[in-house]
Amino acid sequence: MFRFNAAKNLYRSIIVIVMAKRLKFKEDDHIAGIRLASINMGDVSIPSEGQLTLLQFRASISSALAQYQWAKYQRLLPQLQEAKLQIITVFYSDETSLKHLVTAQTPAIPDPNGQLFRQFGINKAGIKNFHPAALLAQYVFAKPGHVKISEAPVSQPLPADVLINGQGKVVYSHYGRHPNDYLPAKRALAIAKRTPVSEVATIRKRPFEL
Repeated sequence: MFRFNAAKNLYRSIIVIVMAKRLKFKEDDHIAGIRLASINMGDVSIPSEGQLTLLQFRASISSALAQYQWAKYQRLLPQLQEAKLQIITVFYSDETSLKHLVTAQTPAIPDPNGQLFRQFGINKAGIKNFHPAALLAQYVFAKPGHVKISEAPVSQPLPADVLINGQGKVVYSHYGRHPNDYLPAKRALAIAKRTPVSEVATIRKRPFEL
C-alpha cells in the first residue's frame, strides 16, 4: 500500500509540473483583456493601451525576498515610468497582509489562493526554498519580523515576471527557478526601452482565457 501511494503521489506531481509548463506564457503569446482588483489603485487593466505592463508574481509579502524584490522596483520607479512601463505585482497574500502598501505608487494585487499563479503556470517552490542562492539572499536581506524562506511553507510560489505590450502581446517572460530568481529592475528597464509598445502578437491560442 505504501508503494502504491508513493507512486500515486509521484504521478500527481509529474502531472502538475507538466500542466504548469503548458500554461507558462512565452514570447509572442497573447493575453486577452483582463481586470485585476488592487488594494491601492482600484481596478487595473491588462493590456494597457499606450504602455507596457510588467505583471509580477511574488511570494507572501511577509517573506524577506518578496519585500526586497518589491523595493528594488520601487527605487527605480521614475525611470520605469519614463519608459512607459506599468508595474503590477501579484502577491501570494491576502488583502489584510498588504494593507501597508495602500500608499504605494504601483498596483498590489492580493491572491491568497494562488488562482492567478496557477493560471500563469507558476510552480510552488517546494525544495527550491533551499536553493543556495535563495538561502544566501534571505540572510543578506532579511530584517526582524520577516519569514525566512527556509521556514516558509512549501506551498509558497516561485517568482515570475511577464512583460506585455499595449496590444496584449507577451514580449518577455521570466519564470524563476528559485525564490530569488526574478527579473531585476534594471534589466526590465533595458528591455522596456527597446520594446515597441504596440506590436501585435501572432500566437493567440492559449489553454485557457483569463
